[in-house]
Amino acid sequence: MDNWFALPFGILSVTSFTVIGLLALWAAGSPWHWLLRIAVVLAVLSPLLFIPAEELWCAAVLQVCTVAAGIAVWRWRAARRQEGNKSQDAAAPKRRFAIQFSIRTLLALACLVAMLAPIVIPLARNRSTSPAPWAAVAVGGAYAGCAVLIGAWLTTGARKRRAWAAAALFCACLAVAAAWFELWFVILLFDFSQNFVALLWFVVFSFIAVITWLLLRLWFAGRPAANGTSGRTRRIAARCLFWLLLAALALPPAYVVWQLNHRLPVPDLAIPEPNGIDDLVAAGTAFASSPILTAGAEPQSTEELAAEVAKYADDYARLRLGLTRDILAAVWAKDGKIDTAVMMYAVSADAWQAVRLAASALGREAQLSQRQKRYGDAARIALDNVRLGQAVMRDSLLVYYLTGAGVERTGNQSLYQVVPRLSADECREIIAALAEMERRREPVEDALRRDRICCENAYGWPYHLYDLLDRLAPDDHRQHLLDMQDRHRAATRLLIAELALRAYQLQHGSLPDQLDRLSPEFLAELPVDPFDPAGRPLRYVRTGDAYLVYSVGYNGRDDGGQPPPRAYEAETGGDLRLDVFFTPDDVETVSKKRNSPSAGEPQEAPLE
Repeated sequence: MDNWFALPFGILSVTSFTVIGLLALWAAGSPWHWLLRIAVVLAVLSPLLFIPAEELWCAAVLQVCTVAAGIAVWRWRAARRQEGNKSQDAAAPKRRFAIQFSIRTLLALACLVAMLAPIVIPLARNRSTSPAPWAAVAVGGAYAGCAVLIGAWLTTGARKRRAWAAAALFCACLAVAAAWFELWFVILLFDFSQNFVALLWFVVFSFIAVITWLLLRLWFAGRPAANGTSGRTRRIAARCLFWLLLAALALPPAYVVWQLNHRLPVPDLAIPEPNGIDDLVAAGTAFASSPILTAGAEPQSTEELAAEVAKYADDYARLRLGLTRDILAAVWAKDGKIDTAVMMYAVSADAWQAVRLAASALGREAQLSQRQKRYGDAARIALDNVRLGQAVMRDSLLVYYLTGAGVERTGNQSLYQVVPRLSADECREIIAALAEMERRREPVEDALRRDRICCENAYGWPYHLYDLLDRLAPDDHRQHLLDMQDRHRAATRLLIAELALRAYQLQHGSLPDQLDRLSPEFLAELPVDPFDPAGRPLRYVRTGDAYLVYSVGYNGRDDGGQPPPRAYEAETGGDLRLDVFFTPDDVETVSKKRNSPSAGEPQEAPLE
């Protein structure tokens, strides 16, 4: 659910604006010299400039100014009312407004200019050409300042229900204005509807006002009363609770500012020379001229397919040469900087299309080997596709990692089709190759980390903040990627188990009673089910000459080999079986195609 992203964003907005608002209230009411108060405010907000997040700094400053202006108007009106209530004294001299400066004031102004100049001048020079993000974020500070003033207003006197209703109405008006102005969502939450944005901002502004009211009440309750009726214990409790709540409010913005100020370093990528990706791209580009090899057209006969494969023999050779070399599929970082063109898929779109075409051409070559009953060669070609997928996944960004995962699945699917036709020696050969590739598989966490490095270093604080909040959201999309990785691991390990069972049956003339009979003769160790919470091996069931090998699937529960109704519904439950994993059909169609028992029952062993 995408709206879960609004939860960490709302918490961060409420806590940040409330803390800054309390700082502004202190600055507006403190007896300290005005220059010292400004210096304290600038010092508290200075970490934003080191990110650098100039828009956030401007929003915070505008919120402080809004609160200070509101308090000043409040005091001015209170003074006017107090003067109006006094009795008219004709003898009292009339006060005249006059602007007066002293040398001390001029020196203080000079110090203020000296403090602001290093901040304002770079901001003016580095300001974005588009004023929309600046205006949206800056006006957000003004709106948050108004919400803080509402909370302060509710604190003064004994406010009745009408006052609270008026405060809620004012917060609603602020929320509507914020949604209309696309406040903050210009750069962050651009996927949400305007009604949802208005509702979110109403909640944020309401919480700011209520929390401000609560903290001010606690602060005043912790001060000695004029009549001395307030107990000392009560004052201490109120003051302690105030500081505890303030510390809790300060933690989220402090954590976020710390994270924004500490970006992951850009790695120094080791670019191989020669780079195997050049050979892969060259071969894939050559295959693009063949509609048969790129699956654009079906061959009319085995002879036509064989002629087409032979026509591109040199390109197949170059593809395999590239697979033997070191490969860096995407040079996304150069000289300690992120190449944004690679991140946006602009530079290498044609290259990645060539990789897909190369995978398709390998699939056609494997198909030809199957038609010619060269099943061992078909299995080796399928392994080349698996190697191709894993090669482009290594050291790549997430979008390229997913491309490689799709290529790997294609290779595994081709391999699964020929398992019933392989000899025992060929099974051993393929098992060793798959085990080595499984050992060298790069985890998806590495690709996510590289994407995080790019988000933090390439596009400034908005994307860094978006990525941070996305990781903090309850419905983190990264879990889906981790599940995808476990699914591919389970498929590879099921293939290894199927190959070992095939070799065992050919060599011993029967199936093993238990899966552990395969080790150590055919397997160095039993393949572990990546979905099993206890880390147990894959499930194996045998009844007579039939067997079933499967993974417990996403739910981590053994359903007796019962797969989900459809392959794409695997996340809803059921066990993972290769006959379902490698087909988009429903279970009934799969069962009819393979002439196997009903789902969940042991299948007949694949014998020649």
